[in-house]
Amino acid sequence: PDDAANGYMMRSMVHIMEKRYDTAIADLTEAIRLEPDSADPYYQRANAHELAENLDSALADMNKAIELDSDNAAYYHSRAHLYTLQENYDAAYADLSRTIELDPKYANAHLDRAVLNFERGQYADALADYERANQLRPGGEEVYAGTAVTRRALGQVEEAQKVWRLLVSAVNERYNDIEWVKEELGWPDPLVNEARKLIAGL
Repeated sequence: PDDAANGYMMRSMVHIMEKRYDTAIADLTEAIRLEPDSADPYYQRANAHELAENLDSALADMNKAIELDSDNAAYYHSRAHLYTLQENYDAAYADLSRTIELDPKYANAHLDRAVLNFERGQYADALADYERANQLRPGGEEVYAGTAVTRRALGQVEEAQKVWRLLVSAVNERYNDIEWVKEELGWPDPLVNEARKLIAGL
């Protein structure tokens, strides 16, 4: 790797931490000029563009990163996130599935796909993804919460209530507050609405 390109990339990280996104993008553009066939500067610039709320530019850079390194699971996961922000859920789903194909132990991809499966009404598939995420990263609050809500959607009300009561008693009593849950987990409306019903029935 080009030492100068690496220097620009390292400096860009400092700019990002200090929220100087345009300056970070400029440094990463210089890194790309020095190493045009390297995927990572495009990936890093995509992240900087996202933070600067330039989603179209972020997606263009992520596409280029994937073009240069088509077997990198993290790149597909990041692009799925961008597609989700753009409400292009079919493309996001495809990229999450590709992420899991490349790296079956990628817990966050299973977690994100579970949410999309729930939104699609594919509750059994959502539950399978939540359970796989729990195997890969045991104890995650979002996994337990998602599992409980999905079980309720599948008609497994008693099991759902059991898991939710455990969240309230052992993790955080604010799981009884649906507005807090919505904000904390960043869930879309279908999950929030099902959680609201779950909480109301406790």
